Amino acid sequence: KKRDAKPKHRIVAFHNAGSAESNYTNRGVRMTVENPFVVHAAERDAELLACELPGRESRRNEPRFLTLQAAAEALFPVLAPVLNDGVRYVLVGHSMGTWMLYEFLKLLVERGVALPAQLIVSSFPPPSIPFDERPWRPNKGMDDAAFKDECRTWGVNEVLLKSGAMWKQYEGMMRDDFTLFDAYEHTPMGT
Repeated sequence: KKRDAKPKHRIVAFHNAGSAESNYTNRGVRMTVENPFVVHAAERDAELLACELPGRESRRNEPRFLTLQAAAEALFPVLAPVLNDGVRYVLVGHSMGTWMLYEFLKLLVERGVALPAQLIVSSFPPPSIPFDERPWRPNKGMDDAAFKDECRTWGVNEVLLKSGAMWKQYEGMMRDDFTLFDAYEHTPMGT
């Protein structure tokens, strides 16, 4: 959601696997305080733009991307014109969102769009980490029980994992999201 007036600055956020833009824009079930991104934007006349991958929340019926590069390419024509309007901005990524942020940043650099004033990334290794050093087990070929165990190591809500109906609804998205980082192939900027 964009502000009506020109903001003083802008925050562009990329969500983690199994999540959505609401991770940044709403008060979550387990949060005891208002979302700090929303509070910051309101108090400092900032615009908060949270990206949402297809296959979740308001984009539930859209086909999911097969790669983070494809997701960044699809986002570029939507977001690049906004980022070239002279307003300083920050890119924020959490977990899998850090790698999508990286792919999007590569496109900004390659295509001459104004660069962010700051990058904020959390809870994920660099995109250049070799496959054999990644601190997780790839989900391809995992049965349901093994995949749920892998989800637990990522802190996925136990209610989701134990509820048959909820798990049925979210398992496909979770597997697709995990595949986005399981199969991710890093290419350095400028190559």
